[in-house]
Amino acid sequence: MFFAQAEAFGLAEEFKANWKKSVGMLSGGERKKLYFFTICCLTRDWYLFDEPFAGIDEDGKAMMTKQVHRLLEQNKGIITSHEAAPLEPFPQMKQHELAKEKG
Repeated sequence: MFFAQAEAFGLAEEFKANWKKSVGMLSGGERKKLYFFTICCLTRDWYLFDEPFAGIDEDGKAMMTKQVHRLLEQNKGIITSHEAAPLEPFPQMKQHELAKEKG
């Protein structure tokens, strides 16, 4: 069942590659990708990712941006922060900075 859901999102190979590993044995980048892709398999109106591309290699970023694109095509809302470069191909995603009040 789980792999069928992951396959529907084009993520089955990513999950199968790490399925038998303990989460504690995954590298930091592998763990972040696992969490990211797991969240992408949930059906939600909004997705919140905190610095999703930090510590991820270029191939991983490419896979993750593909999933961001899929979510945006489905009119899903995405909130993220900091690293905007991987999201530049998506004009509907705008970087907003919060200005700190000087006191």
